[in-house]
Amino acid sequence: MRDKKLVRTLSLVVLLGLCDPLYGWEKTYTHPIISEKACMSSRIQNYLKAELGFNNALYHQLAICNNATPFVQDLIERGMDPSLQNRTISEWIKEGSKLEDAKLHQARSQHHFLDPTRNAGLDNRTDHPNWEGAPTRLAPFDLRGESTLAWATTGTSSTGYPKDNLQTWRKTRARFLNGVCSVSNVDREQYLAEMFVAFGHVLHLLEDMGVPAHARNDWLFAHYPPPASAGNPFESWVEKQVKANAGHCPWSGTGAVVFDRLPQYSYQSSVANSGDRNDS
Repeated sequence: MRDKKLVRTLSLVVLLGLCDPLYGWEKTYTHPIISEKACMSSRIQNYLKAELGFNNALYHQLAICNNATPFVQDLIERGMDPSLQNRTISEWIKEGSKLEDAKLHQARSQHHFLDPTRNAGLDNRTDHPNWEGAPTRLAPFDLRGESTLAWATTGTSSTGYPKDNLQTWRKTRARFLNGVCSVSNVDREQYLAEMFVAFGHVLHLLEDMGVPAHARNDWLFAHYPPPASAGNPFESWVEKQVKANAGHCPWSGTGAVVFDRLPQYSYQSSVANSGDRNDS
């Protein structure tokens, strides 16, 4: 019996050693294209044109001129190219959508789970205590995290990985306010570009809630590591479909269900406020 347990333990360690970083949806194609498609509604396009004066809507160019701000430095640390300072609104949103998953050592993805039966995030230490502190490439991913809703709204982490989320919904709205109120055109563009990057981060979190594996408290069996690949099979399949379609969404839909406030996207709030939603 002891030998069998040792063999199972060693097999698990070997499989984990073969793993690549794991994410909700795939960040290269799927997250960016979902974020872009979510912003292509006439409602958003008209708002960008009529309220902000951006006649090219999602294709309006905005520049980040100051790379020294803590917000931008955080993005650069997670992989943003500092030389690409002038991009369209669509490109900034897609960049933020990718960066929410970047750099596994920061373990932001452990806060990408929301179990509606507990209204809480990931905590697999009870089910799989032997994983804590395992000497694998997944450390310090200790299988616990804040709920996606908490990560998007409060931005704090009780696990310490990472220390703070600079792209919460509240901070996104604050950048929008600073952008529309700024007298300087340079400051205005800086704040609005940062806002759209942060908005991409928030969209990423909402998109992850469309992955069944991210709506339950089970990271291990939702992201099993086959020898040839890693991650969630459903996410990998969708990524292949989008990639095969030249990076564009291969599906069409009847429109999204839109709520007035971010917390309404949690399960209990959605049920309680289902009469307040509008189809777009």
